[in-house]
Amino acid sequence: MKSVLLALLFISSLAVGQNAAIPFELERFKEYPMIDKEVSDNLEDMTAGELLLVFHAEYKRIRAKKPSHYFPELSDLQKEIKDLIESKYPDHEANALVQFLESGCIKENLQNLISHPAEIKVLLPYQFMAAFALEETKMEKTYIDAMLREGMFSDVLKTWGELAVKSSDGLESIMTNGMQDLLAVRYAQQIKNISPDMMVANKFVQKCGLSEEASAFGRLWFAPTLEKNVISPFSARLKVVGIGFAFESPAGSNLMKQTAIRILQGSVSQTPADQGLVSSYGYLQKALAEAGIITEAEQLKKYIDKEGM
Repeated sequence: MKSVLLALLFISSLAVGQNAAIPFELERFKEYPMIDKEVSDNLEDMTAGELLLVFHAEYKRIRAKKPSHYFPELSDLQKEIKDLIESKYPDHEANALVQFLESGCIKENLQNLISHPAEIKVLLPYQFMAAFALEETKMEKTYIDAMLREGMFSDVLKTWGELAVKSSDGLESIMTNGMQDLLAVRYAQQIKNISPDMMVANKFVQKCGLSEEASAFGRLWFAPTLEKNVISPFSARLKVVGIGFAFESPAGSNLMKQTAIRILQGSVSQTPADQGLVSSYGYLQKALAEAGIITEAEQLKKYIDKEGM
């Protein structure tokens, strides 16, 4: 009973819209609250699952200070939780995520993540990333299905993924940057069956040291200001998607108009992460205006102003 009360206290201490089980990439709040002292003082009474939620919430609080740093050094609270989980629950799945967030994206950690079933909500996005990195396509879909059951895909994320893949029709591959856009694209491919055979790469996964070639590629920096100069020579076979990158339709104005209509069907942003995806439609809005598709351009601008950043 005490454990349940502590869990409820912890959940109520989170800011509105924040969820301890959702990864930072799908929320992207600028700040996360400090863990309530009454919670941190009663860690001994918590289950492995509850300890993992506190550990993950603390990870997001630290990560928000420097979002580009995927694996920040553990805080004292995280170290205490890690020791508790290892000593009291040595065989629990929680250890897999703790190990991953502590020591990074190495093959052993990835294999450890996917060795566990798709049953613990907070693990699912990381298990998905691990399955993708290890090219375990069937397991990827298993984790996506589980995330969908848990309500971890927002309508904005789903729509963005479908449109990103459709806009790349005719190209050979897509480059994604992190977890958010990779989840969106693979959802479109594996669940909606949109261009399922198009090759997808991911900049974060390239850093996992699975091969020398992948590691070298992962060190490349893609930025909106460099996109035209760096990517254009490869545009016949490479599409870069993600926040800050051109969301364009190579198929012409008719598909651009259809895309705008699909966007305007009402997806409401739930988090800053959703707002970032909506803002990335600004490139499409500009292209619509330049193509003389004024009504949709104006409607899309209103949508971006309302639901974007």
